[in-house]
Amino acid sequence: MRSSVLSDLAGIRGVGTMSDVQPVLFIEQIEEAIEFYRDRLGFNVNVFGVDEESGRPNIFLAKLEDAGFLVSRVPVFTGEANSTPVSGVTLYFHLDQPVDDYATRFLSAKGSTVDHEVTDQWWGDRTFAIRDPWGYRLLFSNSETEEAMRD
Repeated sequence: MRSSVLSDLAGIRGVGTMSDVQPVLFIEQIEEAIEFYRDRLGFNVNVFGVDEESGRPNIFLAKLEDAGFLVSRVPVFTGEANSTPVSGVTLYFHLDQPVDDYATRFLSAKGSTVDHEVTDQWWGDRTFAIRDPWGYRLLFSNSETEEAMRD
């Protein structure tokens, strides 16, 4: 793996051009992760790091609306070569579209586990959450409550 992940990141619009936080999920079964996020949930997936020897993807950017995160099978992202992901990770997506637009597809996606159904929260957002096949929690939120959508 001669190509630097950071140099690959520099070619992605918005990545490496300003200070920000880039969440990275470590998933060894990256081909399955691409299929899950792209084909089952409908995220835009941009693979931009490929192992030169095996041809396997090393890293990809998954985006929903303007929110994105990275998924990598490169052990450097775990902190050490043999560590396992922390089960307390949640990716929080505050979306422009009502969460109901995504809920039916995401809550029934093969491989996902429902964490909580669509719910109006005390702080005024409407949310739902799933876990991906690797145990990461994805929380989707929008400021439109069911009552506001009826008006």
